[in-house]
Amino acid sequence: MNKHELKFDFIYLNYFLYNNQNPAYRRINSVIELYKKIKLNGLVISSCLKPKSMNILLGKAKFRFYPNIFILFLSRIGFDINYYYKQLALYKPRFIILYNYPSFLSFFILIYCKFNNIKVLFDLTEIPITTNLFKYIDIKFRLFLSIKFSHGIIVVSNFMKNIFLKKKYSYPILVLPPMIVRYSNHDIYSKNNFYDNTKINFIYSGNPGKNKDDLKNIILSIENSTFKNNIFFRVFGITKLAFLKENKSILKNVNNISIHFYGKVKYKVLRNHLIKSDFQIIFRQNNILNNSGFPTKLVDSFQFYLPVISTRTSDISLYIKNSYNGFLFDFTTDSLTLLINKIGNLNRNEIYQLKNNIKSEKVFYINNYLSNLTKFTYNIGI
Repeated sequence: MNKHELKFDFIYLNYFLYNNQNPAYRRINSVIELYKKIKLNGLVISSCLKPKSMNILLGKAKFRFYPNIFILFLSRIGFDINYYYKQLALYKPRFIILYNYPSFLSFFILIYCKFNNIKVLFDLTEIPITTNLFKYIDIKFRLFLSIKFSHGIIVVSNFMKNIFLKKKYSYPILVLPPMIVRYSNHDIYSKNNFYDNTKINFIYSGNPGKNKDDLKNIILSIENSTFKNNIFFRVFGITKLAFLKENKSILKNVNNISIHFYGKVKYKVLRNHLIKSDFQIIFRQNNILNNSGFPTKLVDSFQFYLPVISTRTSDISLYIKNSYNGFLFDFTTDSLTLLINKIGNLNRNEIYQLKNNIKSEKVFYINNYLSNLTKFTYNIGI
């Protein structure tokens, strides 16, 4: 088929490297797969820095690379606008989705879409709480554009939805957490799919820090547990050197427990460790920034039937049921330590049961959101 004959029902625009190392990739990919179920096909156009290897780029996407020099980046904005206009004219989509898209570019895309009868949806996971002035202005203006000029908004949490409802946004709002297209088919009872079952194997995967997970207090909670000698803790996303550089005071605490830092690894490597682990740990404050988003690691864990223990942030309490598929605790080391002591008393069959419950329920499976998407799309008039 000639490329000029191609036609997509919608185009998903984003401004990051679209590959499966990025949690946002898995979100966008799952939304595209969900739309396919109602016979709407989408194309991703990703603007990003050119990677060292094009082999890491996955999915049906087009890439618009921008230079890693600020002045050259600004000079490219005009060319980018022209590029997007050409893509919209070529594919003639019925609607577009802007994922956390730069507000300045969004403004010009909105103008084109208004005069060409293309509906515009925003997929938003960010709110204007940042010390970066330029990012603050960008997110603030983006929210203004989405409220005034969009035909519908997709968000990842009910907290984010309520922000728009309070601003009297009158168009449809769809809450879509990160979804799972295909669950793992591994056998949870196979000896190849768990570590030494004489220990409880905890895992943390992510980027700890301010307004993220409190890895320091996770470590302190494990050390304070009466079961610390029966626990092995694996940490992905940060090296031991990088962690201790910011947390020198707990070097002795780190050395007192069985812990291994892996740093950043490829997703397929992390996947194997998620399969073999017993519990993922999420330790986040219940604040505005965390409540507006949604922890992708919860979904990644459930995809491989890994129980999660977490603080109550965002919509997590809608998905984690105590003693069924995980555990909830308060944002204190004492609360986590008490929970670890409780988990330490679980036998292997009880842990298997938690994994089985996740496998049987499949709360994040995309089919569970099909009726909501259908209703959302109908109300927009697509």
